[in-house]
Amino acid sequence: MDSLPTELLLEVFSWLQDGETLLDGVALVCKRWHALSRDPQAWRGVRVEFGMWCWRWRGTERAKREKAAMDKARVVLHAPVLRFLGWSWNYLGQHINVPQAMALSAVRRSRAAIREILMDGASFMADPAWAVFYGLLWRNREHLTTLGLETPQEWVEDEEEEDMFDAAVALEECDLALEEDQSDKVAAWVEADGDDSRSLLEILAELRRLESLGLEMQFFLPYAAEFQVKEDLLPALRSLEIEREGPPQLMVDLVRGTAARLRHLRLPDEHQLGRFLIRAGKTPRGLPPKLLESVSHCAQLRSLAANLMHVGCVVGLRHLRSLELWLSHQEVQPEDAARSTCLLARHGECLAGLRRLTIITKGFAHGPQYWEAARPALAELLLAVARAAHNATELEIRLDEGFVDLVDQLLACLPRLQDLFLHWAGQKDHVEALAALPELRRVSGAVTHHGLSKSALIAALKMARPDLERVDIF
Repeated sequence: MDSLPTELLLEVFSWLQDGETLLDGVALVCKRWHALSRDPQAWRGVRVEFGMWCWRWRGTERAKREKAAMDKARVVLHAPVLRFLGWSWNYLGQHINVPQAMALSAVRRSRAAIREILMDGASFMADPAWAVFYGLLWRNREHLTTLGLETPQEWVEDEEEEDMFDAAVALEECDLALEEDQSDKVAAWVEADGDDSRSLLEILAELRRLESLGLEMQFFLPYAAEFQVKEDLLPALRSLEIEREGPPQLMVDLVRGTAARLRHLRLPDEHQLGRFLIRAGKTPRGLPPKLLESVSHCAQLRSLAANLMHVGCVVGLRHLRSLELWLSHQEVQPEDAARSTCLLARHGECLAGLRRLTIITKGFAHGPQYWEAARPALAELLLAVARAAHNATELEIRLDEGFVDLVDQLLACLPRLQDLFLHWAGQKDHVEALAALPELRRVSGAVTHHGLSKSALIAALKMARPDLERVDIF
């Protein structure tokens, strides 16, 4: 071991994902390893994730959870570099309990150069906790390459939410570990550090090395044109995912400001959370036309995920290789579907380079109430998409019972298909249609209809196509 060069040892250490091993294991082997364990190159692969169980220190596993959370906090505090930091709040209420305050203290004092940060379930996180993370993001503005987060949400207590909170608190004498509220203490830290002087969007606009951004926006997010300030907005950004629906101008500015560089884009499903908008006193609305127009300027786009009714925005995207289309809980007018079908008929060549196609309908058992009048027009639109994507080699189809009769026709439009994931929602096995695809090699999917036997389907498919490399149906 003594003869191994330093570069080789650092390369080996960089494959470690557990920071505790570097702190407490590698460092104790010898003086040389102790020195190398503090080298930033050795920490390039370390991942730290605070899950929801890190905040619950009551019950029979209190000691175990307390130690795990403290060890993670210690790693964050001492690490010179982190590949990944994950943070899940998943907690009812905007107070800060003792475990959370301990972890926030480590985050606040950390000087690690972090490449990837994922904040899950953090929309209702207390304001002082958000301010601590604002400071972390600002310190890592020259290091971050991947960021996924939910934007802050205003805490609106209605009767239903109060009932949910009361039930959770009553469960096992507040098993969520409320303990002593530390919010005032954390707020004092933030005020001393001055980390609450910048808004989240101001910080995002300064992330010069960010390559991938996943943004789950909330209904009341204030927008003061932070993304219009710079002409070279997020100069390294290649992948953008917008979940839910935020301020229209924010979405337009974000896509338009990064259009020349984007390779992967996911638009929000504006109909997914319509009932919550209604509860908040807002009217569900479609995506702003300027946003869809901005997508057409993403000339280098390789993959796109969007609502089926927005498929017209693919016109002009000649480098597109992957397309995901969904139909959500929404009212569809037949004339709108017919208009999109005509558009694809005129500009179908834009999908000739497509290699992967995904089609999903999210209505399930409730689909007909939304689509009954427009169903014939929607069927024509789906077939128009398949015809335009005739060179696709990978296909994923998840259709509900309202559209399962289209499966065979869709498959017939894709003669070069090699990989297929199919959701069997009806009694038909589609074996004949699958057998007619000459280049098909791999079939997977799920059987959800009780009238169809999974074992019989697999046997029939293998008999019809013994040349298949893999059949994985569950």
